Amino acid sequence: MSRTVSNVICCLVFGERFGHEDKKFLCLLNIISETLKFLNSPIGQLYNIFPWLMDHLPGPQHTCFAQVEKLREFINMKIQEHQETLDPSSPRDFIDCFLIRISQEKDNPTTDFNHENLVSTVLNLFLAGTETTSSTIRYALSVLIKYPNIQEKMQNEIESVIGQGCSPSMENRKSLPFTDAVIHEMQRFLDIVPFSLPRYSLKDISFRGYTIPKVFAIPRYNIHYRKNICFTLTSCLLSIGHYDYSLAALCAERGKAMGDSLVLQPPALSGPE
Repeated sequence: MSRTVSNVICCLVFGERFGHEDKKFLCLLNIISETLKFLNSPIGQLYNIFPWLMDHLPGPQHTCFAQVEKLREFINMKIQEHQETLDPSSPRDFIDCFLIRISQEKDNPTTDFNHENLVSTVLNLFLAGTETTSSTIRYALSVLIKYPNIQEKMQNEIESVIGQGCSPSMENRKSLPFTDAVIHEMQRFLDIVPFSLPRYSLKDISFRGYTIPKVFAIPRYNIHYRKNICFTLTSCLLSIGHYDYSLAALCAERGKAMGDSLVLQPPALSGPE
């Protein structure tokens, strides 16, 4: 699953796909996996809280960041290859578009379009996007296995709207309210990246129609649901059959992510070859 997801990201960012048995590709995926294992470990959580202290102590954090530097070296190599073959009139991928923007704003001293930000952005897309997306898909499949009735309803809705011989598009989303609700509920129920510490508000807060009470706000729980630890769709659908975004959990509400515009492009929707 990680190989498939990462190849979609590679296609968008680097303009190429890797073979599933490519040794360099597998090495990069292993670095991503080990990095996220460290971040999810107790020591990784301590590093998130006390980075200034952990930098001076021995431990696996130093090995982890040395591995991340290998990812940065790979990204720098790809950027160099793109610079040598860049055609401003015909950008091929995200790196090309970023390089063109760097050239356009080279005389702007306050611009955020520079080489270091390009490396960091590509690293974030590649590192964070691969494991989180593949983990979400794996979790979604396990949930659908546990709830075959929901799986059947989703399949019937998809087949009635899209059919078996057509590829899905973003335009189909508004016609798939049940499927949309299931995806949002999975994102509400799933907590794939632990937070370093529990958060809580000092007083009741009203924000954009949401009420955040003066209680601990643990990612898995939400004030709009009575059965917070159960997978349920009762609050997600209106009687008219449309997905109700106002009732969705705050953690599952659609936000704007770095890769938002990328995943809407046709290469991402079509999936890996």
